[in-house]
Amino acid sequence: MATLSLKSLSKTYPNGHKAVLGVDASINDGEFVVLVGPSGCGKSTVLRMIAGLEEITGGTISIDGRVVNDVAPKDRDIAMVFQNYALYPHMSVRRNMSLALELKGLTRDEIARRVNEAANMLGIEMLLDRKPGQLSGGQRQRVAVGRAIVREPKVFLFDEPLSNLDAKLRLSTRIELKALHRRLHTTAIYVTHDQEEAMTLGERIMVLHKGVVQQFDTPLNVYHHPANRFVAGFIGTPPMNFIAGSVQGDAKAMTFEGVLDDGSRCAMRVADAHAGRIAANLGSSREVVLGLRPTGFEFSRSGEGWTMPVRVVEVLGDTMDIYCGSTAKGVVARLPARGVTPPDRTVTLQPLADEAAWFAPGEDGRSLLAG
Repeated sequence: MATLSLKSLSKTYPNGHKAVLGVDASINDGEFVVLVGPSGCGKSTVLRMIAGLEEITGGTISIDGRVVNDVAPKDRDIAMVFQNYALYPHMSVRRNMSLALELKGLTRDEIARRVNEAANMLGIEMLLDRKPGQLSGGQRQRVAVGRAIVREPKVFLFDEPLSNLDAKLRLSTRIELKALHRRLHTTAIYVTHDQEEAMTLGERIMVLHKGVVQQFDTPLNVYHHPANRFVAGFIGTPPMNFIAGSVQGDAKAMTFEGVLDDGSRCAMRVADAHAGRIAANLGSSREVVLGLRPTGFEFSRSGEGWTMPVRVVEVLGDTMDIYCGSTAKGVVARLPARGVTPPDRTVTLQPLADEAAWFAPGEDGRSLLAG
């Protein structure tokens, strides 16, 4: 187990492309941290720099207080699990798992002990004499994880290890990985573009965008208290609704007025608990962006609220997603599926003021509820 520290970590390629811009992070001993973001955000580059597979342009990487910038990958005491498994096809599972230990000069008894323990932990003890070509995708991924476990490294690195699996197998393997980490309690860095994986696996999540850390926090804080509009829109399915408008009033009483995608106006009271922070962070400007997750609505019981045309309804079992408005930029609400609202009708929804997020204008506008 180990602590990991990234200080002003940067990567600029020879063509001038800046892939990573000054990443700072302190990762605790035994912590499971997930790096998440869209394609090209720099998450895999950060992982490869930690592994020593990518040269660092600036900053430092420290493992247990030791700077490893110039340390060879094999001497960093890390183990990496790749997206494509990277198993030797001509070797048995047992040999795939034991090869690194043989190269380190461990005794046969120690190698056998480690391989058997890892195989039993992962439920692949019956597969040790098979070759990778005889295994399913999920079995091959467990072998790749087992090969990393037997090395007993200070840090595990996972590079989108589940992306080649089907949805059902991804879910079961994800559960296995989480249970495995709780058992081993080894420091782990996991890269994914799948926000569901990030939310369920990570003790903390680092959200990256254009090479910059947007937020590094617990899953619940990232979801409920996004640092900016990018984080709010990236985390959550369906994504958060954003409505531009302005606020009137002060910290004691504040209202919001905005414009929906069809040009109609909408309004809502700002929660008293939010008004003071908005007033303090907004300054003289009155322009804001309201953010409401799909769960931040309920069917109106009084007839008051936002009346919108229904474009599409997706029934998900006990809930349904109602896509409202005249364009794809309309509002989506997730509501109990007590009765299906047919398309081309109208529905009146009541926004929940306590569920609202508030941002400064702009695509990456900062949260106005910070502080």
